[in-house]
Amino acid sequence: WVREKREGVINHSNLMRQVVIDLPFDKEIIKKEVLIEKIKVIQAGLIKSYPDLMFKTQDADEQSKKNKSSILKKFLYALIGIFFVLALVLRSLMQPILICMAIPFGIIGVIWAFYFQGLEINLMAIIGIIGMAGVVVNDSLLLVVNVNSKRSEWFNFHIPEIVMGASSRLRAIILTSITTLGGVFPMAYAIGGDAGFTKSLAMSMGWGLLFATVLTLIVLPCMLLVQRDVMVLVLHKILKKQQVNLPTLGKESESFNDGMIISSNDSEEKRLQ
Repeated sequence: WVREKREGVINHSNLMRQVVIDLPFDKEIIKKEVLIEKIKVIQAGLIKSYPDLMFKTQDADEQSKKNKSSILKKFLYALIGIFFVLALVLRSLMQPILICMAIPFGIIGVIWAFYFQGLEINLMAIIGIIGMAGVVVNDSLLLVVNVNSKRSEWFNFHIPEIVMGASSRLRAIILTSITTLGGVFPMAYAIGGDAGFTKSLAMSMGWGLLFATVLTLIVLPCMLLVQRDVMVLVLHKILKKQQVNLPTLGKESESFNDGMIISSNDSEEKRLQ
């Protein structure tokens, strides 16, 4: 019996057999530029010895940059899709913009969290930001839809209606965020085991969601009030619409009930007569 070492998998690229060799190195011992020059010298000698072989040197940082640019394009497509769906559901162009403002809030939280902890925003962190964007948009949509249900018209839409609509969904938004944070923060800080390469993903999703939730509950109602002022200005100055003061329902119901009582009393008196 003879023991031989063979490859477990044979890869091909453009109908040609391909062998990939990863070369790790310590940046404190040798610089990347010096290492690349030494590899090119060795590669030139191999080309002379084996002319049928083709050698290609690729920097891992260049591939990482290509992956980041590709994932950023996908992130842009996701934002466009989210805005399009929100515009159809809410039948508005301004409110989807207000809802999507939670995404920059979350990105600000991710940048600060990674900066203070000395971490690098890598490819997995960007994927976590994309996941975070979907969660914070859900929270903002829940708040905006509930506030819209309190609005009959823009002229009668004031601070009490916004406060009532936002406070009624405060518990639901906070519980949704807490349950998500309870799942990602243990993975981000390796509580119970090492998270490996998914650490940055959980870190960006957790801190982005935490920061965006706080700012959404504070800033988004203020932005809805700003939208109300803009709409009243447009309706009043441009469309020349005026506020219509309708009689209250309570007085109408009371007068209606009084009339019913009087008519019933009159009928009973006629019967007694």
